[in-house]
Amino acid sequence: MSFSQNLQRVASNIGPSGRPFLNAGRWIPCVFAALLLCLTSTAISTAAQMRPISVQRPQLSFHINSVSNDTPADKISYGQADTGPDELFGRRPDAHIPTDFHSESVTEDAVQRFGRQNEWREPLARQRGDKAKDPDKNKKDDIDGDSDQFNWTGAMAQSFIFLGIQHSFRLTQSRTQRELGGPFFKDWGRSVRHLRGWDDGDSAFINYIAHPLQGGVTGRIFVNNSKIARNAKFGSSDYWESRLKAFVWSAAWSTQFELGPFSEASIGNVGLHMKHGKSPMAFVDLVITPTTGTAVVVLEDTVDNYILKNWIERKFRSDSFFVKAFRILLTPTTAFSNILRGKPPWKRNDR
Repeated sequence: MSFSQNLQRVASNIGPSGRPFLNAGRWIPCVFAALLLCLTSTAISTAAQMRPISVQRPQLSFHINSVSNDTPADKISYGQADTGPDELFGRRPDAHIPTDFHSESVTEDAVQRFGRQNEWREPLARQRGDKAKDPDKNKKDDIDGDSDQFNWTGAMAQSFIFLGIQHSFRLTQSRTQRELGGPFFKDWGRSVRHLRGWDDGDSAFINYIAHPLQGGVTGRIFVNNSKIARNAKFGSSDYWESRLKAFVWSAAWSTQFELGPFSEASIGNVGLHMKHGKSPMAFVDLVITPTTGTAVVVLEDTVDNYILKNWIERKFRSDSFFVKAFRILLTPTTAFSNILRGKPPWKRNDR
């Protein structure tokens, strides 16, 4: 069956045997359960962030930021970082504190006035100075790929977690369970040698929707673990170069999933037997997964840049429930890859 005929099957909702491949009884409950889980976690996180902040009276002196006779912020230096009025949140060293604030008769109005807006925190400049003096103190940041080099540890760990999820689902299928016996290497080799043709007998949904989403997840894993790829401006030369590298990463993992030692060919021996008169081991997945998967990555970047960032997030607060929900719904592979690296699904690297 040709590529155009398969696309027509996608549009008409027809599987390889003439039956609808979008079985409402199987797929729709799973989709709604996943969306409900994501939206529930979003609501809980939003509610947790809206808890009121209480300030104890003995600590009020630490909540006073400045008065008119403060030393200018640009003349105060902590470490080697540049500081400015917006970066210093702590009280100035020579700031004047009115004596009535140390009194026990402080009113709740004073708490509300100085509590939230002038909450004492360690100045950002001091944090930067400590980080410059002791880089080893911040090794935890490298887990997320914050160093200039590609984070191989994080990328491989997240990719194998995703691979484990895929094979765990496959092991629930009876056709996979039937082929678990027999000589491992011999059956694996025979399955790989049966690679031929374009159509593998799977439904159009599997080949042209599920596999592109798989390629989008593996491509996003590369982006999340590359500082250059994460920080590249949308549409710049660095952006397209990084997405080309994401395509290579996705192609490598797609090939591993189809033919490698931890693949469909080795676990379940896909390709060992004919299916509907066709070899289940065909080139369609090897080509479609990385190419359309990279297109999914670029599409989600476009949606994030023009719809989420420049439209929706200008109408609502960035930490609101609606923004988090839209981030999950409009960029699903980004949300799923965030979960793989232990981040909230609505996480964004640049904000």
